[in-house]
Amino acid sequence: MKLSLEQGFEPDYISNALAMTNVHSITYDLLTTVFKVVTSGLSLTEALAECTYAPAVKMGREKEIGFI
Repeated sequence: MKLSLEQGFEPDYISNALAMTNVHSITYDLLTTVFKVVTSGLSLTEALAECTYAPAVKMGREKEIGFI
């Protein structure tokens, strides 16, 4: 992730893609995933927007959901 950010590739969306196969390994929850992205160099504001507002925009529901 850090290398991607250094090269100008930022994620469009952030999710944990939690599944039974990874619930006890690399991905635990969305908070852990956001923490990994922030420690890689994305600001907390950007990370929160990419796991809340950006998906709401994609669904066309940004006036109803997707903001804190």
